[in-house]
Amino acid sequence: MKSITWICCFILGASTVLFASDWPQYKRTPDRQACNLAESITLPTTLCGWFDFGSPILASPAVVNGKAYVLSSRGLLACLDLDSNRVAWSRSLGGVSNECSPAVGSGKVYVGTTAGVFYVLDAADGAVLHSYNAGGAVFAAPLLMDNGVYFGSFGGVFHALDLDGNLKWTDTAMYKIMHAAAAYKGQIVYSDGDNNLIWLEDSGTYCKKIRVVHNAEANNTTHSGFSCAPMIWNDTVYTAYTEAEMLNMIALFDFNTGVKSREFDFLGTGGASRSGVSVDTASGMILVPSANAGMYVKPWPNQGTMAVWSSYPDGLYGVNTAPAVIGNCVIFGAEHNSDTGGCAVYFRNKANGSSLWSYRPASYRPFASSSAVSDGKAVIGCMDGCVYGFWNGTAVTSPTIVDTTGNTGVATRNASLPGTWTLSAFPNPATGGNVTLSSEGFQNGATLFVYDVAGRLQRRLPLDKKEIQWDLKDNRGRALASGNYGAVVLDRKGKQTRTFTIQVVK
Repeated sequence: MKSITWICCFILGASTVLFASDWPQYKRTPDRQACNLAESITLPTTLCGWFDFGSPILASPAVVNGKAYVLSSRGLLACLDLDSNRVAWSRSLGGVSNECSPAVGSGKVYVGTTAGVFYVLDAADGAVLHSYNAGGAVFAAPLLMDNGVYFGSFGGVFHALDLDGNLKWTDTAMYKIMHAAAAYKGQIVYSDGDNNLIWLEDSGTYCKKIRVVHNAEANNTTHSGFSCAPMIWNDTVYTAYTEAEMLNMIALFDFNTGVKSREFDFLGTGGASRSGVSVDTASGMILVPSANAGMYVKPWPNQGTMAVWSSYPDGLYGVNTAPAVIGNCVIFGAEHNSDTGGCAVYFRNKANGSSLWSYRPASYRPFASSSAVSDGKAVIGCMDGCVYGFWNGTAVTSPTIVDTTGNTGVATRNASLPGTWTLSAFPNPATGGNVTLSSEGFQNGATLFVYDVAGRLQRRLPLDKKEIQWDLKDNRGRALASGNYGAVVLDRKGKQTRTFTIQVVK
């Protein structure tokens, strides 16, 4: 009989039971450390899980009790049984360019969509138990606690619901909320788009605002300062922001006072990743993914120069996923590596960054989803529309198709397998200048349409060449503002084929 170990985390004044083998929400724990040193994976490992959702996977999976819960960019939520490599259930929730990572607890799934609706579903069969109108697109992953679920919306409102999905209270921010909140010592910390960090305390029917810290050095002109969810460790809040001259900084704030204790330039110009900082709690090593370079590492509180495992143009770069830190390695995805010749998910030595094992999908598409690791299984989503699972087991050679109609079970549609098309935008996030759009496998007449979060068409780009340059301007020649944009590809008959997200940072 398999024994189950568990850990009790005392947060918000009560105990939240977290099973050691689970990864129930974005970056696993409410403090967003993305670290579980009790977990390990056999290396070299094997592709044992492969699920095709039909649209890019931007949101990180949640894994509970041997099942992975994943939301695709087109709003298809599915429960994947990892042991049997089958789809337990799926539901179409709507929205485009979805990137809200599900949270799972007490037999329920919590997730929001860009259509502005937040759902509570039955984890067993996917039945919708409750829906809540958030009044704006929900990009931020929910923070799941024992007495509620908390998330921000693009309209600049931070929402607190009870575990049944009923509203408890809201907090109004100065500007849009894009990133997940974190919790520590009975307090919630979230960032808004106006370069503020806000500390709150849940008092049941209302919130007590502890403090608001404005980061004056961030880019106030474009409201694009904080670029990731906060991570809390050792009484310190870690986050990244972009300065007006496009320097990317890691900032440390004292959790108890809000005072900025120090900051570090980790890349020079451009490239802060939206996925956030992770930590190895045993060694104190901080890991910082970079969208334009590789993986930066630093032992805190040492204030020496940050080391980079590998950087553009010679090694890996385009790291848009938060590293998962486990006992025997660090796991993350990247857009390119000169050694492997394309996008891959990497299993690396924690001490020096050396490669232990890697996997490159046949599609050559990048990984924008952070990974989840549970019971020796690593699960990660890819821009080719597939979720890949790696563990010590029987290899799979073809994907299980997830039903795009949202009905329970496996669909019978004839979907294209990864590798039959490619479409990439680099750099993404775009920090200014031109973006290169490279495509392969589309018929003549295919067109890329770019929409803002409100669904308004911004640019129409014929995919008439294998590589085109886009100047980040709309159809009227106006520069696009900072933010997330949905990109939809239509074939020459007007049929939608693929979608992905382009993030503009200025």
